[in-house]
Amino acid sequence: MPYPTFVPALLGLALAAAPAIAGAETWRCSATKGPVTHDLSATVEGERVTGFDYLASTKGASEITSCSLAPEGKPTAGPAGVTTFPLTDDDVAVARRSGDTIVFDFTRTRLSNYCGQSSTIAATLTLKAGAKHCLAVRNQ
Repeated sequence: MPYPTFVPALLGLALAAAPAIAGAETWRCSATKGPVTHDLSATVEGERVTGFDYLASTKGASEITSCSLAPEGKPTAGPAGVTTFPLTDDDVAVARRSGDTIVFDFTRTRLSNYCGQSSTIAATLTLKAGAKHCLAVRNQ
């Protein structure tokens, strides 16, 4: 008995009408606050921040020193869009997503784990979807 040709057509229509699974997006921003330039890239899936890479460069009198942070383990999702990322030793970075903004909090990090001498990072900074400039940057 021949395979009906309408079955694949119906299957194709059903799959096309199925809701799409949200893929990961990358949000990026940069900003300069005083002698420090901040560059942040965050991976967002649905309402959660699932990863990030952060680089801060501090301009000194004769050189530029830098700090680099990235998760070193599986993040912990908390309530209301809060994600805690493990870093070196017992340090953590916290991301709080609310709508189209994410506030990153790096106050629970030891600079010596990520930075050269005379370098610093942001204590907090805000990343807004579609904006290339980081908002509300506060240096440590």
